Parts: sequence; C-alpha cells; structure tokens
Amino acid sequence: MGVCGQSLFGSGSNYIKVADGSFVAVEGSTIAEKLIMSDLRMPYKQLLKAKIMLKPGQTDYLLNHLGLGDNATFLAIKVTYDPKSVIEEDNYINWKYYDDITKVNSMAQMLVLTGNSTNRIPQLFLTNPNEKYGVSLEVMIAVIDDNSSYFEYKPIVYFTDSVDLENAAYAGPYNTSLGNNFGASMSLSTYGYSLTVSGIRYLLIDNVKDSNGVDMITSDVNYILYDESQTEITSITMSGTYSMYFDIIDTLGNAVDPVDKIEIVVTP
Repeated sequence: MGVCGQSLFGSGSNYIKVADGSFVAVEGSTIAEKLIMSDLRMPYKQLLKAKIMLKPGQTDYLLNHLGLGDNATFLAIKVTYDPKSVIEEDNYINWKYYDDITKVNSMAQMLVLTGNSTNRIPQLFLTNPNEKYGVSLEVMIAVIDDNSSYFEYKPIVYFTDSVDLENAAYAGPYNTSLGNNFGASMSLSTYGYSLTVSGIRYLLIDNVKDSNGVDMITSDVNYILYDESQTEITSITMSGTYSMYFDIIDTLGNAVDPVDKIEIVVTP
C-alpha cells in the first residue's frame, strides 16, 4: 500500500534517501517505507569507476561504458547538479540506448541498470538539456566475466537525413552503430552533373565521434568512393550505383568497420 503526503507531488519534508543499504522514504520525522537493497548481490570480475562532466547543452555524449563497450553487466550513475541550478524542472539528464535512438529516457539523481552474461547493457547516449549549467556524473561499471567478445571499440559516423537504412526500426538520422549498409539517392542535374567526394561528404556526413564519444575532425581523404566495378574514383559524372566507405581511425587506433558503407544511387 502506498503512503501519500500532503499533495500529489508531496511536500518539502517528503523525500527518498539511501541509508543502511536501503532506499528510505521519509515524511517529516517519520519513515514511511523502506526498500531493502543490502541483500542484492551482483557479481563482477572487472570494475571501473570514473567522473564525467557534461557541458551546458551537451548532446549525445557516448557513454561507451568507459571502454567496455557493450560488455557491461552493471551500470550506476550518480548525478550532481551545479549548486546554482535551483530550478527543479531543469535538473534532469536525457539518455538513450545507442541501438534505439528514437526512445529518449530521462533521469534526475541516479540511474542503475543491471544485466547478466547473455543480456548485457548497451552503450548510452547522454544529453544535458540545461543550456546554462553543466552537470557532474559519477559512474561505476562492472562486468560479470572477462569476456571481451562484446567490446565495441570504433568511431561512429553520423549521417544527415539524406541517408537511410533499409528495414530500419528507427527514425533518421542514422549512424554506423545501427547497421552496415546505408543508402542515398542523388541527381546529377541538381548538382551540375558532377559530384565530388567533397560534395558528397558535405551532403551525407553530419559528424564523426571517436570511440570515447569525442568529436573527430575528418577530411576528404577519410571517405573513399568506388564505382560499380569497385574502382576508386574522386568524382561522379554519370548515373549509376556507387559506394562510399570510411577510412577513419581515431587516436586510440580504433577504426570504423571496413564493411560500413553508403550505397549511392545516382540519377541523371
């Protein structure tokens, strides 16, 4: 049975705290309820802890589980807001799984996710909607075993709305973490009957983040264009089907998957 305070939203003396291994609901000087946590046991072989700062308005920070990729089986995030951020409605963080980018979730003070050896925790994108104040995150991540086959060490290429993913269950724009074969259509007449690598890159590529979620600077040499015979070319001057691959390696030596590509259908 639930216990209600003075209003639907409770009063200033109603709050939930962590004490003696339990979540404790407090109403004034009275303990209303307890959720005992001290009997839980979540085994691990690997453990990492870090502090992350999200800048004001920072969007889609890739929490790659501190380098563990999709290998994590325990994730706890404690959120600390700037003392000057006193408006309660402004103090929240948006998060989404990197393989389900249309579903945006929110958290305020904390987030805890758990998994097991066969159902691991996907990487997260984190966004601080507050344009005025940054936020501090303390993160603890654990892995139940020493399995390394789940590791996801590679940069991610983000596309513009011109790129689609066949049979995708998500709305665009897409990125290379969501699949391997992407598509785009272009008309030569629209672009003066010549499409250079630089022009295609401008039309199709939004940005690139390294394996730590940090923006990367790329240039035309990082985008390789092939014709239908798999001959490398620098521009498109006739209709047909072409492919663009990514020669992108971050400072840690992690590379975009060599099978990732955009298939470009060019019409007159």
